[in-house]
Amino acid sequence: MSKVAIILALYAALVGTAAAGGTLMLLQADRDGGTPGAAVESAGSEDVRTMLAEVRGLWREELKGTLKDINWRFAEMEALRKSMEAGLQSMQEASEESAQANYGMLETMREDVKRFGKATGNVEKMVARLEAIEKRLKAVEDRPAQIIRETILKGGGGPAPTKDTGPKRPTLPTGPKKDPAVVAREIAAARKGLASEDVDELFPAIEKIRQHRVMDAVPRLIEILQKHKDEFGRTAAASALGDMKVADAVLALAEALVDKSDLVASQANQAIRHITEFDTGLGPSDGIRRRRTARNKVKEWWRDHEAAVRTTLGQPKAGG
Repeated sequence: MSKVAIILALYAALVGTAAAGGTLMLLQADRDGGTPGAAVESAGSEDVRTMLAEVRGLWREELKGTLKDINWRFAEMEALRKSMEAGLQSMQEASEESAQANYGMLETMREDVKRFGKATGNVEKMVARLEAIEKRLKAVEDRPAQIIRETILKGGGGPAPTKDTGPKRPTLPTGPKKDPAVVAREIAAARKGLASEDVDELFPAIEKIRQHRVMDAVPRLIEILQKHKDEFGRTAAASALGDMKVADAVLALAEALVDKSDLVASQANQAIRHITEFDTGLGPSDGIRRRRTARNKVKEWWRDHEAAVRTTLGQPKAGG
């Protein structure tokens, strides 16, 4: 039984033991709006009044504790409500930030996919070119060696017996010659494509320039090697300059050894070796320090051997 129930029971017992003479006073107090306790207190003895005072004290103390507990619970509920509101606000802000971050990531992924698609197309073109080169090399390997014979005329004018003068050397298959008009049209189209910045147009144009060895297109090839924004365009230009054995491109190819693209640097290294037969000693995985050293070595070597290389290639220096 709770304290409140005990207090109410004591209160009822005290009221029930009041004197019979006090009944009228109780009724009168009830009719006048007074409290029963007051009536009993006035009608009973001193002990009754003392007991009622104690009961009222206990009642007040119990109510005080209950009210304190209720106030504490209301305070807890208010704190919980504020905490829930703060949590909901944080969740909403986090959701908005996450949505913005996801949108930005999605846009980045779209750009990456677009660039990857373009790079894949360029790689496919390079693969096609490498396959064509492989076919040409296979034709060279399968072609029977031609024996070079030398005829020596002696005193009386009769031909001397012939003999082999060197090892058997394979030659590139010449194939049927193209109609000059067709060649002219191809060169004209290649010049037009060479002026473009689009790699899809540059690749076939550079290939035709290399195939027909159009030497007056060399300045544009060097410009592409030095300034084109796409590494595949710079690589194609370096390859063409090497195949055409352009002496004027050696210094530009030396600078390309320190290109930010390893692919361009590797192709420039091969082109230098093809033009000058100078071995830089660079490997495919060498870093920027070794590539800088190789660039300096090429420049120094070129100062001493430029004239000899140009004489061998039949490409005198401009103004020389």
